[in-house]
Amino acid sequence: MLGWGGDNGDPDNFLCYFFCTGQEPIAREGWYQNAELADLLLKAQATIDPAARDEMYKEAEQMLHDDIARLWVDHYYTPYLLSVKVQNYYPQPFGADIYEFVEFTE
Repeated sequence: MLGWGGDNGDPDNFLCYFFCTGQEPIAREGWYQNAELADLLLKAQATIDPAARDEMYKEAEQMLHDDIARLWVDHYYTPYLLSVKVQNYYPQPFGADIYEFVEFTE
């Protein structure tokens, strides 16, 4: 199981990507669209005050919860199964693994 996690510490790391859709709902997002949520997220994105942003994102999360907009699947660790023949492989914390220096021995 692989996933996607926030990588920059900002609550809008991907909320607007998923929920600030245009005029028409889109298939990739499960046809979900909520104009009030989109407006709130766009306002939060442009707000500088961290405390005000925090409240806006809490409100947005409550709206997502109330709408049952997504069923989130959470997992803690991505399982890694490697043979002792694999050398120079180092998992990266955000899943963007680099395979350039991986070697296989016999």
